[in-house]
Amino acid sequence: TRVRLTIGRAGVAAPFTVTIVRAKVEIPTVTSATVPGTTVGMIRVEQFSSGAGETLRTQLKALLGQRITGLVLDLRENPGGYVNEAVAIASEFLSSGGVYRQRDAKGVETTTGVTAGGIATRIPLVVLVDGGSASASEIVTGALALFVGSAAEAAKRPPYGTELMLRRWSRWRESEPT
Repeated sequence: TRVRLTIGRAGVAAPFTVTIVRAKVEIPTVTSATVPGTTVGMIRVEQFSSGAGETLRTQLKALLGQRITGLVLDLRENPGGYVNEAVAIASEFLSSGGVYRQRDAKGVETTTGVTAGGIATRIPLVVLVDGGSASASEIVTGALALFVGSAAEAAKRPPYGTELMLRRWSRWRESEPT
């Protein structure tokens, strides 16, 4: 639909009218490319929205078809999203083990494991994160960084989101009287 805006600006004598057309803006959840002049692939995950795991797998297959020798997983400024998408994405790079562990109010722990069938479990991997990486981004980063034998390396940065809350919760629990 068309929308007419009347805009007034300081220093301009009279307001003026502009007509714009509304459109739905689609931001791709996952994008990928090879780093120019190298055999290194790069996958950027904007957020862990519905379908992110499937989209990543499709793009990862295309990169592997180009015979990449290493991969950069870019989770910078990723606010997180659905935990099931975090499990799907982590599972593409891990052959076994847990992705995350959850503890309920009674102290009962449940581990959510890797989904079998990951297609990039043997490729060298670097994970990029920053202060804007939160929630599901931290789950994926933690699972990849802690997995024995994984080539994942997570950049050091101040904690944010889930990681910050887990650290605070851990300190609170440690100081709790027994």
